[in-house]
Amino acid sequence: MEKELKNIKNKLIEQYDPYAIGIFGSSTKKIETGKDIDLYVLNEDFYRDVIFGKKNIYEIYFGEPKTLEKAIEMKNVEIIDRFRKSKVIYDPQKIYSNLIEKAKNQNLAKEGWREETIIGGKYDLVERTKKHVDRCLKDGQLESAVSSLQSLTNRVIELGFRRKNESGFANPKKIPELVYKHFPKDMNDLYKEIVFLDILDTKRIKEIMNYFDKNKFNLLPKK
Repeated sequence: MEKELKNIKNKLIEQYDPYAIGIFGSSTKKIETGKDIDLYVLNEDFYRDVIFGKKNIYEIYFGEPKTLEKAIEMKNVEIIDRFRKSKVIYDPQKIYSNLIEKAKNQNLAKEGWREETIIGGKYDLVERTKKHVDRCLKDGQLESAVSSLQSLTNRVIELGFRRKNESGFANPKKIPELVYKHFPKDMNDLYKEIVFLDILDTKRIKEIMNYFDKNKFNLLPKK
């Protein structure tokens, strides 16, 4: 274990007396100088903090074990992803290890009913987003319209990852790669445009929204 990380761990133990500490994200495999390192500290709190080391920045996520366990049982993709891709660095009661095991044993692909919130039923998100985008464009609120498209896109990505039992959110840099791997080409191209570019053009916003509306049954990867 890198010396600085060990010092951070000891500092967190001394200051918070946590149940457990673990790393999640890309740093679980290799700790590189100058990178952000994500740590989970399990205690009775639920907030975030940042520690600036000499070599790295440490993002600290605090979480209460029972709340996190419930989130995993409820198939919260982001929480499952963090614990699936975690490495324990302090865990005297095996609490962190237990959460990792529970996360790995969850099968996201069995959550097919959630797809109806995108492509059908009275909670059809595509339909609701289209109505909101149309109102925004009518009022000249282009940024709000784009924000709605981004939210819809992120929801589609999440549901697509569920379908493939692939969470993929612990390392945001890997999401484009996973979208390319699992999703149709059109969806991959739209993801890059919506998430990474400023689309402040009324015509293009309409085109994208119409694409979602007409192709909502083909947005997700095949089962």
